[in-house]
Amino acid sequence: MMLATLTLFQCIVLERAPGHHGDSSYVKAIGRIYSREHLFNHSLPLAGAFTATCMTSWLYELPLIHEDSQGPLLLGACEPLCAKPAQNTSLRLLSEWGEAIIYPIAPPIALTPSPSPYSTTPSRIVLLRQASTGSLHDLQRLAFTYPYSSFDLRPFHAILPFLRDGPPNEPEADDTTVLQALVRVTTCLAVVHSTADAVEDNPYAGPRFSLTLGGHWTAIVSWIRFAIEKVDQRLPSDTMDEHITTVARFMPLFTHPLLADIVSLDPRSTIELSFSVWTVVFSRRRSINVPDDGACEIARFISEALEDDALSPAIVDVLNYGSYAPAFFSALASGCRTLRKRLSRGIVPFSFAHQLASFYLSIIGGVSKTYDQAWTYMLPKGCLKAYSQCLLQMSHCEGATTIWLVAHVGFLFSLIKHEPAHLMAKVKQLVKGDVFILLYRCLSEHKSDTYQADAAGSMVAYLACYLPFTPFHQATSRSIRSASDQLCGARHTDLVPQWQSFMSFFDFVDSTLSTSDDCFAYACDSTKHVHGTGEALKHRRACSGCENVFYCSEACQREDWEVLHRMECVGTQIASRALESRSRGEWIPRGSRGNLSAILLRIYNELKLYDAKAVTGYSLDNPHNYVTTLDLRAGSATPAITLMKKETFTPKISSFHPHNLRPRLNVLLSSCDSPSARIVEGIFRYGDGTIHVFARLGEALEGFRFLTGVGMSSNPA
Repeated sequence: MMLATLTLFQCIVLERAPGHHGDSSYVKAIGRIYSREHLFNHSLPLAGAFTATCMTSWLYELPLIHEDSQGPLLLGACEPLCAKPAQNTSLRLLSEWGEAIIYPIAPPIALTPSPSPYSTTPSRIVLLRQASTGSLHDLQRLAFTYPYSSFDLRPFHAILPFLRDGPPNEPEADDTTVLQALVRVTTCLAVVHSTADAVEDNPYAGPRFSLTLGGHWTAIVSWIRFAIEKVDQRLPSDTMDEHITTVARFMPLFTHPLLADIVSLDPRSTIELSFSVWTVVFSRRRSINVPDDGACEIARFISEALEDDALSPAIVDVLNYGSYAPAFFSALASGCRTLRKRLSRGIVPFSFAHQLASFYLSIIGGVSKTYDQAWTYMLPKGCLKAYSQCLLQMSHCEGATTIWLVAHVGFLFSLIKHEPAHLMAKVKQLVKGDVFILLYRCLSEHKSDTYQADAAGSMVAYLACYLPFTPFHQATSRSIRSASDQLCGARHTDLVPQWQSFMSFFDFVDSTLSTSDDCFAYACDSTKHVHGTGEALKHRRACSGCENVFYCSEACQREDWEVLHRMECVGTQIASRALESRSRGEWIPRGSRGNLSAILLRIYNELKLYDAKAVTGYSLDNPHNYVTTLDLRAGSATPAITLMKKETFTPKISSFHPHNLRPRLNVLLSSCDSPSARIVEGIFRYGDGTIHVFARLGEALEGFRFLTGVGMSSNPA
């Protein structure tokens, strides 16, 4: 009689097999599962009790499950695949304690009745026997219908003969042979994966599985490479996803403790293999209508490998070799875009997208910290933009919370702040990914003093600091205009102050940018140029070498070359174009061109800072002997204002970069000797450092006009 569900007092009865005694090296014991009612109806002599530790150890020595008409049995080491010879302790227990030992099972378990001969699902023995023939149909039934257990390594041993010899030699194999081998290997990998999951926590079966797998590891890896190379070429599109998924799901085993010793022998090969799988999974040719293509498994492996002490250096080595880096980051961006499309079509649930997006974020963070050239590839491939748009799509899903979204966006901001290299390209990509819509939603839903509002407000304030930079402002303008329907209330006064301040500064910069060229109508960077009140210049000439200085005529350019620019041109080119200098936070703005100088001039005139009475706390007899500093690092059109005598300010020049422009700044300060001239400094935030724009202004009919300028930078103190 087979019991489908056991209740009340449940136990395992281990009976000593007739004909076996204490001196035997193997035990053929039978362990049937009975209910209490069955025990009461059958006179079984009880032998007493012993500790759970001994019993557990003993049961591990009898690991195999067999089925017959009477129900599930535990077979001893006479038919083992993962069993070992029984220890003498177990033999003595059997011989000393009599005919039977009862051990309670807790908590209660539910068992499925053994299939009858007429059942459509074969028994374990039948599945194993049929799979041993190598039939693709029988192997697939073993892979997807076998009831794997923590004691049972038989499915793994059943498929080993088909992996042991490695893939076929393609020049000697026809298409049919290669296709059959491809289907067979993906099926066998599914068996290996399922077996590993089942025996993961078994202290006996797990190590034996690892040992056996290590002995065939070279052949298995060659099969995986074969599957990766051929799956796109030989399989029809309707079955390709299934087999790619099988290969991808196998990859997380590489970071499993059972495989740690195997993988550590050649971590580089493991990473190369995983990158190949990663690229295939996120190929642009993949269908977006597949709910699960193994993306989560392979993404999990990459994220875990980046945190592994043995695999992380191997990732860097592989990315530095050949074409792995472009393909890897292209696949990352493609994966984010594919997830967004699947979410928009309702193909995947939010729980799946949440997990996969977390892995993507972990990969972006891990690779940016371990691989020096990460942003060199991530930015051209659009990884930040794709991920930000994916988050925006997830915000529409049921179950998405603003605190989760803010946490993910905040992590992206922390990555940007951590490394100033390519700073402007990073913040531009976030804006192109519609990060403003996410932040606006958070601020509109949490207007009180909450974590979400504070975090989103601080990120908005951080982005506001970069509005004076023309590339960032243009990207922001396009993003806000394209999302005008979603930001219909963006100018409401009941929103948090950070958003109000941002929109106010955005409007100010936007109007300044549209007229910035007019600010330099009288500007010439020649130290010999005599600035008067004549007509505006029709056009200006830029130095063709550094493109950092501008002249009203060829004569002024020639004069400045002889006096000053000859000594600074080459150094300026090197400093402005070298990636090394940018990674240290150094960046050279154009002093006599661009939005920074235009904003500086407009604020100076609108606040009437040329009037000594307009600056609270200062009484100036000779304002041309002072440097007026406008600190715009807070991202507002109302900067902090300070004044300093030129004699006091001059020693600070040594802290500005690049050093070859310091002589020009000295000349700019010393040339301001007329009561109608002013020296103004604008300070702008740029990562952890600052941008300094210096301008010499001349008095005009209304306010002051821009005459000449120089842009420099400084590192954080």
